Amino acid sequence: MILLSRFAKSFLAIILALLLLSTITFLHPPSRAYLDPWSGDLFGEDGMEMELRGGKGGVPPGPHPPILGKEGGVIMSKLGNATAKAALGRATWKLLHTITLRYPEHPTQDERDALDSYFHLLSRLYPCGECAEEFQLLLKKMPPQTSSRRSASLWLCSLHNVVNERLHKEEFDCAHLDDTYDYSIKVIERFFTVPLDYADPEGEKIRIFARNLIPKSKAKTLQDEDKLPFLLFLNGGPGLEVDMDLSSTFAGELHERGYQTLWLDPRGTGLSTTLSVETLPSRLKTDQDKANYLKHFRADSIVKDCEEIRKVLIGDKPNPEDRKWTVLGASFVGKDAETVYEALIPQYRQRNEVCYRKYPRDVKRVRDIVTYLEANEVNLPNGGRLTMFYPFDGNPIYAILHESCYESNGKPRMWSAARVLSRHLEFFWTHVKGLAETEPVYFYGEMVLPDAFDDYVNLRPLKGAAEILARDSSGDALYNVDQLRKNEVKVTAATSYEDMYVEFGLAQETVSMIPNTEQYITNQLNHDGIIKDPKDLFKHLFQISKREYN
Repeated sequence: MILLSRFAKSFLAIILALLLLSTITFLHPPSRAYLDPWSGDLFGEDGMEMELRGGKGGVPPGPHPPILGKEGGVIMSKLGNATAKAALGRATWKLLHTITLRYPEHPTQDERDALDSYFHLLSRLYPCGECAEEFQLLLKKMPPQTSSRRSASLWLCSLHNVVNERLHKEEFDCAHLDDTYDYSIKVIERFFTVPLDYADPEGEKIRIFARNLIPKSKAKTLQDEDKLPFLLFLNGGPGLEVDMDLSSTFAGELHERGYQTLWLDPRGTGLSTTLSVETLPSRLKTDQDKANYLKHFRADSIVKDCEEIRKVLIGDKPNPEDRKWTVLGASFVGKDAETVYEALIPQYRQRNEVCYRKYPRDVKRVRDIVTYLEANEVNLPNGGRLTMFYPFDGNPIYAILHESCYESNGKPRMWSAARVLSRHLEFFWTHVKGLAETEPVYFYGEMVLPDAFDDYVNLRPLKGAAEILARDSSGDALYNVDQLRKNEVKVTAATSYEDMYVEFGLAQETVSMIPNTEQYITNQLNHDGIIKDPKDLFKHLFQISKREYN
């Protein structure tokens, strides 16, 4: 039997208490409290983040499956090039700040796990090994905050300032991160319900999607937002949605001029009710049924969709001037298909000659590729065939309704592109392959031939409907020419002198019949000028649009 003195008992109790405390400290993760520069309060597990966890509306604590590859050392080697390292760092910080600023304010547990894993995986895979080592050390000292958008963005800003201090750089103002990294844009994703057939407004309905971008620099409050005029963008096509990559190329030019912008996914595309073989209603049993359905996805219906959207957004404003908006369209021309195609042949020929003069070895390369594709049936994973023709798998409307987007003048279009090309044999491989090997294969653009409905697996079920549309002459006119001749709305157009897809002479004919139309004519930009040099394009367009005549 061992007897302990009162002192020994007290000493032993202290030792056990210290041991227990050190064990708890070892097992508990590092403190995650940081100062909120907006409020001066703590946030993190010792502050705001604790309130957002279980028991107060947050995600209850509990075990979650581990993320494979999340833990471990640095994978990448050192990056000795200081210039490359600095450029990589700037780009990475911009990406990370943008991620946290666009992160949900009330994330799910899965979303929280995803963000946490992303930072830990980045600390292993970052292309600069020595930078990754530092990042891993920082993550151990300051673990990622994932409970909300605010906590994530402020945590990252704190982390960034630790690095800035080491590099003797200026400290970031964490209270104004939005102005620097979130592009100062408010995004509203809008959905509208409209009739499939405007002749039957109470019948079947479809969904139309438009992304609304609002520049925060021009609107600090909801009242300010309401005062910003709308600019609607209509993409060329037909059958092409507006993705974020496209809008981001020139949205800033429009926002700087005080507009909020609306980017429409036309019916049948993008997030609007889509049109494809898989989404056709089951009630469409015959080719004629399909053809009748497809007619509802032409430009005349899209224009009516836009008018319905305008009424919803600004149609009830008390001032009639505030019920108007600006419309920006890309790749538009107003003639029948055969006239357009025939006029473009010289332009296609000239562009081919320029290309082959610049890359003369491509004459043989292209001939070899086309010869192989003709002699061998190259099957694609989805069941289609690889051919020398343009792919239509992603946007089937482009093929099905391509010639229908041109005026018909009351006549069937009858595969206008095929008929025009048949008069210019240099565009036909069956003719060119019999010529000398020095003769090039000519490319053409924005034409759809009947063969596409055999080559592409997603178009084959629509071949019969496409044939009916090609022979159809009963459709309503796409344009009201008489009304256009009475136009009172100011129109400003950009016309490229050497546009490969909109022939200059035909564009001038169209302009001449629409009063109040002025042009910016240039030979410096091509068909994609709105993407390649939006700053120059919009500078001239807005200068012309604001010009007044005495």
